[in-house]
Amino acid sequence: MKELREHRGIYGGVSVGAILLYVFILTRVEGEAGALFFAGFPVWVTAALLPFALARSFSGEWKASTHYFLLSLPVRSGTIALAKWLAPLTAAVLIFSVSLAGIDLIRVEFEVTGQLLEQFGATPRAVLRYVNTQYLATVVLLLGVAMAWVGVRQTVTGHGLVVGSLYVILTFFLYFQFMSPFHHLVGDVPSVWVPVIYSFTFGLAYTMAGFILFDRFTEI
Repeated sequence: MKELREHRGIYGGVSVGAILLYVFILTRVEGEAGALFFAGFPVWVTAALLPFALARSFSGEWKASTHYFLLSLPVRSGTIALAKWLAPLTAAVLIFSVSLAGIDLIRVEFEVTGQLLEQFGATPRAVLRYVNTQYLATVVLLLGVAMAWVGVRQTVTGHGLVVGSLYVILTFFLYFQFMSPFHHLVGDVPSVWVPVIYSFTFGLAYTMAGFILFDRFTEI
């Protein structure tokens, strides 16, 4: 609650903006193209903004020198990191829920798009649900990358540009390196859902790595 209260401008602004956009979609948008575009837009914005908000919540503590008070609390450092991570995730889940509900409430009839998707055994609303779920997985993935970066910065001090560049390269390498083995591991799962599950799994693994590094190496 503390994290949500302190960063209500970011998390609340994104959430309220997404909800207002869906009200606009439900009441004003006409035509398939507009509905298809706007239905996934709020979650896409979430995926882009919330990881930066998470990293900023940590860096803000150090810049304001409030991390001394934070780390002196009678809880493990990893618990503090968990609380900070849950704040943007809560906003993401809220926006995802609104997005998912909005898809079923959209009054636009997807006639042309529906005819194109019939041959694949899908409906426009099913595709929108899939896209929104993939966006939520992307949020979890990017939050994990941001959390792991926070842990790395607590482990390696100095040389920020070099360490950051190596971190980005390593993250991309690991993500694509393990994608094919993961696909074989979950061979019974429909292939269309494998990227979604993989993004969730990779993001949570990076999140755990970030918690461990932060808990072990963060000092007052």
